[in-house]
Amino acid sequence: MQSTGRLLSEHVHRPLIRFIGKRVWSSPGTGQPHPAGPAKQPPNAKHKSVFQHYWEAPPRLWNPRYHNLEQAEIDAIQSGGASLH
Repeated sequence: MQSTGRLLSEHVHRPLIRFIGKRVWSSPGTGQPHPAGPAKQPPNAKHKSVFQHYWEAPPRLWNPRYHNLEQAEIDAIQSGGASLH
């Protein structure tokens, strides 16, 4: 039993797959602007809009795009469709 353990411990796993190239990625260079991008950033590009309440945001962000649901539709959604029978 000891000889088997010794043989297994001496065996070094060698993967069957071999990768081509370096094992370490080269460091990224300095960032460059995209060639199709604008030449200059507009002055307000760095301004972030922060809202305390959702109604302070522009209506396109919080105004619903669906119609008002009726109470029967809300009940059907909340029950998972079980109340339809």
